[in-house]
Amino acid sequence: MQHEARFNEYLAGELAREYQKETGQSLRFERVPDRFPDAIFTAPDGSREIGAEFVEVTLQFVLEELGDFDSYRRLFRETLQAYRPRFKNVQIRLQPSIRLAVGVRPARLPPKGARKRQLVREFEQLMLDRFEVLLPNYGGLLRELRIGDKPAYPLLSRYFDAIILNRTGDDPNREPHPDDPVIAIPAVIYNEPHIAAAVWQAIKKKLDKGYTADILLLHTYPRVGQPHSGGVAFHQDLITEIGRRIAGDVPTVSERFKEVWLLNVWSAASDPGRRLYRLR
Repeated sequence: MQHEARFNEYLAGELAREYQKETGQSLRFERVPDRFPDAIFTAPDGSREIGAEFVEVTLQFVLEELGDFDSYRRLFRETLQAYRPRFKNVQIRLQPSIRLAVGVRPARLPPKGARKRQLVREFEQLMLDRFEVLLPNYGGLLRELRIGDKPAYPLLSRYFDAIILNRTGDDPNREPHPDDPVIAIPAVIYNEPHIAAAVWQAIKKKLDKGYTADILLLHTYPRVGQPHSGGVAFHQDLITEIGRRIAGDVPTVSERFKEVWLLNVWSAASDPGRRLYRLR
């Protein structure tokens, strides 16, 4: 609870600062209550307290997919340790298959057993067979790597479309060993319907709990030590558009919350300095 309270206090400070910039009115942060709401302010005229509820817009399946891949990162790195220093100062990134991105999310890698071991073996074989050929070209498409008329790495190419290779600078402090490659996290693909669903789920989360407050604040801020789908913050225009549509079309939103805002973790290049957007 202490972490939650500190995060809410920090977010309340961000809201107060951006609210004054956006509206010209001052919200004075008072406290984080033990339970509900997430933060309490004093109104600009000092006449009353204003309660605010905070909710993150997050792509939960992105967090699950990255967590899923993280166990493979460790296995891939351990597999290549036997070949030190052949892959020293190299970053390796596997690009997930687009077929997985348009299917049911989260897209899952084999969680255990023979298929998981096969996937790791095929990655190892790919690096042993093709590394020197692929590195000058910064990697390649896995479907183009074939033995006769068959895929050279059938299971790996089912889950990943490409391997991307880059040279990195020498880093004597690299963990767990300076001769190991960097196994980078993949770029997780998502689209507009995924963003729309994330906005609705954020608002619905507060509606389902029956909360009411003066302010409902949607945000894209990461919590320290917790997984975060940071890419969603690039889509503040889309989040704003969808949030306004939901706030206007769902009567319960206006019944429960007097104001609805989006606080983005950074400002857009098209509107420098602005991070707070009114949704209702």
